[in-house]
Amino acid sequence: MSQKLSCIIPFFNEGPRLLDLLSTISKIPSIDQVICIDDGSSCSSLSEAIKKTFPTVKLHVSTINSGKCAAVEQGLSSCSGEIILLLDADISGIKENEIINAIDFFKSKPLDMIILRRIKASFLIKIIRADVLLSGERLMKKSDLELVFKEHISGYQLEMAINKYMKMNQKKVIWMPNTAKNHYKYLKQSFFKGIWQDLKMYINILSYIGLTNFFIHLFSFCKLSHKTPFQDNGIRIID
Repeated sequence: MSQKLSCIIPFFNEGPRLLDLLSTISKIPSIDQVICIDDGSSCSSLSEAIKKTFPTVKLHVSTINSGKCAAVEQGLSSCSGEIILLLDADISGIKENEIINAIDFFKSKPLDMIILRRIKASFLIKIIRADVLLSGERLMKKSDLELVFKEHISGYQLEMAINKYMKMNQKKVIWMPNTAKNHYKYLKQSFFKGIWQDLKMYINILSYIGLTNFFIHLFSFCKLSHKTPFQDNGIRIID
């Protein structure tokens, strides 16, 4: 019997991009449940549009902005699937076939997580491997994500907390290409406000993971792609 899959999408003050994302996701038959969490947006118009256009989407609406970690944890509490697909709401141009291929690969191989690597990220983002380490597009087991939330995390710390959990527990993690683009904060807000928000994000992440552990992850975490050969007992690395 195939495992059910739930998709969690937190959002805060997003626009039509989220509706485009939901339009693509709703066409994928292997996604059994879609959960959106409005994390205290200042306007209710997007939540109302979701209710009207995508009535099967399970929608949580918070009256306060508690951050991504709290929003995802809230969505996780109502997941019916054993597999979780995490997606950021601020991506555009997501490809249906890329998601389908990732889901099929995850279900057919002895894996604990697939990170959908943002291969169209800027050069600077790739230098610090944020296209992998901080990618919000991931497939993982619900049981693992629940254990990640046993540790106190907040703000922008979710992705690094997942990475830390996977590395500490020697989980099998690979990346697959994702051609969707995410929209940087300085493009969604004023330039200086966006830069300040990005700076606060990295400070928040480093306060959790620490500089030493960040560099350990930078050089060693999730270096294998879907093209790595597999054996029955796990992943086999070819030099």
